[in-house]
Amino acid sequence: MRSAGDDDSSYGDDDSSYGDDDHKGEDCDCKRGPQGFQGEQGEQGFQGFQGFQGEAGGAGEQGPQGFQGNQGPQGFQGAQGGSIETYIVTGNTVTTEGTPSTATCNTGDEVTGGGFTVSGPGNSTSVGSSTPFISAMEGGPEGWQATGAHFAGPNSEVIAFAVCAKTT
Repeated sequence: MRSAGDDDSSYGDDDSSYGDDDHKGEDCDCKRGPQGFQGEQGEQGFQGFQGFQGEAGGAGEQGPQGFQGNQGPQGFQGAQGGSIETYIVTGNTVTTEGTPSTATCNTGDEVTGGGFTVSGPGNSTSVGSSTPFISAMEGGPEGWQATGAHFAGPNSEVIAFAVCAKTT
């Protein structure tokens, strides 16, 4: 069988000589025949190796709100609280517009609420403010203040009251 480069003919040309099984080692003046039919498909090859891990993707859009969950179990019973003793004090009677009526709790006790009463002809007296009163002094008295804004006549009055809790 000849090898490429033995003479000036190229190995693989249609005109070149090839060795074949019938003419081993002999020169052959053979021409290539027509292309044959396509053969059957071969068996599937082996699975390749796993590739490298890619970079993390960006954050996705927020999904829709989920369904409401089931009600949880009832909690444990808390410790029993202590009792609170409360009392009500009334303030001074005010018959002049703009003057506050102040109801003061006992020293050391705390105000928990309050309000006012009004009286006068036709009950047309109005109150401009009704607020808790806390002393500027540390540990000072606490209470409630109400201030009359419009008095309907000479017999009109405003009286504040405070609901106080004993702390001692």
